Amino acid sequence: MRLFIYLLFAAFCLSPSLVSAQLIYVPQTQRAVISKKTADWCPFCGQWGWTLFENILTDNADRATVLAAHYSGGLSNTVSQSIAANLEGPSQPRFYVNNQDMNATSGNAATVRNSINTLVETIAQQSPIAQSGIRATYLGDQLFIQTSTFLFQDWSEGDLFRGIYLVERSFTSNQAGQGAGAQHKQLLRAVVEGPWYGVSILSGATPSGFIAESRDTIALGSLSPQNLEVVTILWRRNGDSYDIVNTNSTREIAETVVVNVSNQVFQGVSWSVAPNRIEDSSVAVLTLAESHKVVNVSLYNMAGQYLTSFYDGSLGAGRYEFPLDRMLGLPAGAYVLHLQVDGQVNTQKLIVP
Repeated sequence: MRLFIYLLFAAFCLSPSLVSAQLIYVPQTQRAVISKKTADWCPFCGQWGWTLFENILTDNADRATVLAAHYSGGLSNTVSQSIAANLEGPSQPRFYVNNQDMNATSGNAATVRNSINTLVETIAQQSPIAQSGIRATYLGDQLFIQTSTFLFQDWSEGDLFRGIYLVERSFTSNQAGQGAGAQHKQLLRAVVEGPWYGVSILSGATPSGFIAESRDTIALGSLSPQNLEVVTILWRRNGDSYDIVNTNSTREIAETVVVNVSNQVFQGVSWSVAPNRIEDSSVAVLTLAESHKVVNVSLYNMAGQYLTSFYDGSLGAGRYEFPLDRMLGLPAGAYVLHLQVDGQVNTQKLIVP
């Protein structure tokens, strides 16, 4: 039976009776990363390597993170090049479970497929040292990613790094051995923050129970949220390379719906900000006719960059006040206050003179 840790984080004190609870689930699971080191000009990558990768996806789409890391060619990028370079082996295609080379060839592909399945299952039976929960939403061209990483066991192995990646699930492009209309799967496209291995979230001996959170905004560009997988990988440095500690991923990327209606912004939800010019003090007032699992009050600048949250959690029916005094220290200009209630979003423009 898989256990889930429901993390409750203390947040800003918004009223005497208000307790904040952040709704990001961190599964107590150990998962493997299956990587294919590949290139679009490589004929074997589009022949026996293509078939093996399709079979691996069929076997492991819901129980492992599967990546195609193009180290060269038209589909490569700095992140895929770096992750491929972190994996030993001079040729392509090569297949890895975490950092272990499975030594696949055209003559042993069926055996390697079975070995990968066995190794993935063995890894899944291990007790995780740490794992990350992920929440992803988008609005227009902006993708918003929140993660919480929980330490299940004491840590004593130097820095622990968290990388957050965008993976394109399907993309039509040329592949030697397949042709111009090849449907590439699980393309590693970008790292959200920091170098290819992400950012350090802890260093040195750390007791279990440690929590590290992140909030990131990234432009989608030509990527479609319906065709994306958001992946987290936890790494530890091992000399000049990085070993995989754990991984998680989600394809659930919900659209937030912006609704601009005065006062009653959604059915059963009233919302007001007075005054919206923050010269001395201001307060946002939220009234809920019923309870809601996801309520978020966050501040963004006019470029859509996240600045801070005034509340993130669940709320029961009632009236809640959110003092906005912390905005007084911001540079003069216009800002946007976002209210999200179970996937619906209302925005209010605020001015700091």
